[in-house]
Amino acid sequence: MTATEYLGDLPYIPIAEHDDPQNRLDHPILRLLYVYWNGKRGQRIAPARSEIDPVDFRPAIGWVNLIDVSAGIEQFVMRVLGGRTETMFDLRPDFRTPADFDDPGFRAVALQDLGWAVEHGKPLRMFRDLQTPKRRYRYEGLVLPLSDDNQTVNMLLAAGIPPLGG
Repeated sequence: MTATEYLGDLPYIPIAEHDDPQNRLDHPILRLLYVYWNGKRGQRIAPARSEIDPVDFRPAIGWVNLIDVSAGIEQFVMRVLGGRTETMFDLRPDFRTPADFDDPGFRAVALQDLGWAVEHGKPLRMFRDLQTPKRRYRYEGLVLPLSDDNQTVNMLLAAGIPPLGG
C-alpha cells in the first residue's frame, strides 16, 4: 500500500526558500521550531545536530522527534521520540523505526514525508486529515533537515501536533 493511495490528491506543501513560513505554519509551536531552525541554518541547507539545543525550544519538547537518517532498510531510526507524539500517534513504547508503526497506511505516509525532506534537503510542512483502515490521523506537521557536512541530510527534526481548533 502506498502513501498516494491514502493521500489521494492531497499535495505536499514544502516550505520553499522564497516562502514566508510564518504564513504557512498555523501552529505557534511549529512556527517556533521553524524560526529556531532557520536561525541556526543561516545560509546553509541545514544546521548541524550539534547546533540544536532543546532548551532553546522548551515549549515544543514533547512534540519534537529527532530521527537518524542512514542508508538501508531502516533508513529512519528514532533517536528521540517526544512523549506527546507517542501519545497522539498511539505508538508502542518500543517504537524505533517507521517499520514499527502498526498501521501500514500511516507508515507509508510517514516514510513519504521523511523521504521527501531527505531527498530535497528542505523543510516540509504538511497538514494531514488522514483516515486509514485502522484510525484517523489529523495533525499539522513539520520535518526539518539537519546536516553535519552541509551537503547530506543525516538527521531530521520533526514534529506533528493537533491542528488549532481541533
